[in-house]
Amino acid sequence: MPEEDGHESPWSGSDESTLFDFHGPSEIPAYAIISGNRGQARALAAAGAYNHPADAWVIYEACLQGPAMIQALSVNPILDLSPRLPGQMGDTVFHLLLRTHPSRFPHTKIATIMELLQAGVDPLQPDRFGNTALHILAGVPTDMQDDAFELMKLLFGNQATPLVRLSCISSVNHRSGVDSINNSESSSTPLQIGVIHNHISCVKLLLDNGASPHVRGLFNKTPLYFAVIRDFVDVADVLLRHGAALEGDMLAQSPEMSLVLTRNTL
Repeated sequence: MPEEDGHESPWSGSDESTLFDFHGPSEIPAYAIISGNRGQARALAAAGAYNHPADAWVIYEACLQGPAMIQALSVNPILDLSPRLPGQMGDTVFHLLLRTHPSRFPHTKIATIMELLQAGVDPLQPDRFGNTALHILAGVPTDMQDDAFELMKLLFGNQATPLVRLSCISSVNHRSGVDSINNSESSSTPLQIGVIHNHISCVKLLLDNGASPHVRGLFNKTPLYFAVIRDFVDVADVLLRHGAALEGDMLAQSPEMSLVLTRNTL
């Protein structure tokens, strides 16, 4: 009999709880996800599937398919929708999704991330390097920056749950790194990462939501240092307008940067 989403189940008439091994990964739950069979995936999730550590990659594939598949798995309230990925040294499904190119999502990446946030996934859970979602989005490649800006707006905006929004605002100056408290020179704030990657949209958004241009991170430098030495003129201008302080080792690399530094420090 066809499932509700139009897919014929190869196991129709069977009790889903007998279709897989509760003590290890099984190809049957994976097939339901890969084939896009939401009805079968929902029944299997309700029966207790997708809880084995090796199923994390299957859950990642499910999330790529969009909100409807995530909702199918959410029928099991104890299922972790962002488990740690085997072999990734602590990174979770959510971390990998944030780093995945938007073209991989048949629907939209923003809709997928929003669904996971609504389901209770914590955007501030650190990855292997101590990076939260704010750090990851601030440092994406250039061709993903527009998408990352929209996702960061989601975290700070009214579309997110009040808990997500307030948590992100309160953590906006959190430094990454496994020893960020005792060793600030090897860690960075989201703002510093955004500056290093010349991600001006996220830099502005972080500053507007309480990021401090004075917090030191990598090499015990402030964000302005990296904007100046990399000759990111527009980023330096934004930082200076938000109160960043010019220091002696911040030497302009171009006439344009010299003009910005002079104009904002007179």
